[in-house]
Amino acid sequence: TPLEEAKILETAQFEAEDRVLEIGCGSGFMSYLLSRICKQVTSIDIYPDFIANSSELYKNLKIKNIKLIEHDATQPKKFSHPFDAIICSSGIEFIPQHWLEWLSPKGKIFAPIGQEVQNAQWLKVKDNQIITHEFVLQTKLPMLSNHQKPKFIF
Repeated sequence: TPLEEAKILETAQFEAEDRVLEIGCGSGFMSYLLSRICKQVTSIDIYPDFIANSSELYKNLKIKNIKLIEHDATQPKKFSHPFDAIICSSGIEFIPQHWLEWLSPKGKIFAPIGQEVQNAQWLKVKDNQIITHEFVLQTKLPMLSNHQKPKFIF
């Protein structure tokens, strides 16, 4: 919701030179807001129609600092540079290791963690390890597609 997006941005403490990865571009609204305060926004989504609609919107608005990529965030991927922050707009059970590897050494991740009700929080990372977390809000979002906790098999 716009209120949740405002709370995310209010607590983010972004700097003008930040490069942000958004997981789940949806309507493109959050990427647009991020593009106004950050140097570069990369938004990934598994749904090609979301990518196409957002791409058309940014083209019409002449926005040049948003890059859209069709990709499943549950899978590793090489990016041309690390990100200062990752914002996930879907519920997740855990932070995949490759998300930590996508970050700069002192990056941060915003993620709604949980199943039924999620605790949305900023996770501060140092050298691929989560070192602190800051609770932002409780929410109930659809779970990230294809994101399942690994099962222990004996």
